[in-house]
Amino acid sequence: MPTATVAEELVVRARKGDELSTEDRRHAVGWLIVKEPELTQIEMGQMFGVSDTTIRNDIKIIKQERAKFIKGDYVELIVSDLIADYERLASELEKSRKAATLGSANYREHVMAAMKMRLMIIEALQSLGWLDKNLGEMQVTKTVYKTEVQKGGMITVRPVDMFDNFQEGETLDQKLEREARERPRLTSASETDDGQAAPTEHDQPSPIQGSTT
Repeated sequence: MPTATVAEELVVRARKGDELSTEDRRHAVGWLIVKEPELTQIEMGQMFGVSDTTIRNDIKIIKQERAKFIKGDYVELIVSDLIADYERLASELEKSRKAATLGSANYREHVMAAMKMRLMIIEALQSLGWLDKNLGEMQVTKTVYKTEVQKGGMITVRPVDMFDNFQEGETLDQKLEREARERPRLTSASETDDGQAAPTEHDQPSPIQGSTT
């Protein structure tokens, strides 16, 4: 496979008007879509002396070849090279940051660039399947508590968990509402056992007063 230096030389030749073979053109196109992504397919077609349809087909074939490469036995080598490149760039960036004045705009740009590089390497490793795509997601556990008031004033509090008696297809809110309806209503001193209000002093029939003579 031609190196990046060869690809650069091919691009220089194409810009001078030299006609390239199909293989050389595709290698140069593959280098350009990485190094100069702002170039349009029309502009690349003009550079290589072909139509934009030909460039579009070149890019499709390049992507297919890269996909075969990724699916092969070279993933470990790709990851190794990726990490080595990251460590080299991070080292160079750190040397440059040390020359910047603390708190300056240049210093902040170095810090932001370092953070961006870290995120990019994580995303690259995730896309290759070497890191979990859910890395860093927070999991929240929610616990619902239920308060029960017994006759006599005793209060108990406990979490509503899997051991509670859920009916089929019943949600937690529906279960709590059902239990509230089924729970015996507390009676006050002014209520009888059958739930009817006990007669008060004013409700008691007055004794019949006999007539006096």
